[in-house]
Amino acid sequence: MRNYTMAKYKLVDENDPILKQKCAEHIISENTEQLAVDMINTMQEHEGIGLAAPQVGLAERVFVVGHKSQGFVVCINPVMTIAEDAEEETYTEACLSFPHLELKVKRQNAVLLEYTNAQGVRKATKFVGVWAQAIQHEMDHLDGVLFQERVGGTTLSLAKSKRREKLKRISRQKK
Repeated sequence: MRNYTMAKYKLVDENDPILKQKCAEHIISENTEQLAVDMINTMQEHEGIGLAAPQVGLAERVFVVGHKSQGFVVCINPVMTIAEDAEEETYTEACLSFPHLELKVKRQNAVLLEYTNAQGVRKATKFVGVWAQAIQHEMDHLDGVLFQERVGGTTLSLAKSKRREKLKRISRQKK
């Protein structure tokens, strides 16, 4: 996969209606590898570990996960199942489209993912721990489900209040 240093995409914000849309199948083309590279670069620029196509304005079933220290996985038209040995765990989650919002979300700690990579090869991989969490988060994006829908109203209100306070501190520091 080619490596470029500039991100091509701008992140959509939390109010963009594309985030609530169920995504269409991605048709692999000569542009698919470049899409993957640009998404990885955008994700890295914003210090994320996962990024779904709707977060960059594309309603297609594509996401990337990973970190430069461990490598990246490009997932096209993924199908996820919960692993037999999975257990529910609570993870602290954030989302690049929801800056500074952190929520404790219950997810399964092991998933099986069948997907096509950027070269058009179909694969099946088991992901565990934080990577299982990231896969579930990104799969939700492809189905138009937001991570804030995975928590109760009180939890969400408290998290939004914390975010407002954090944004105030950041704003004061910039002055």
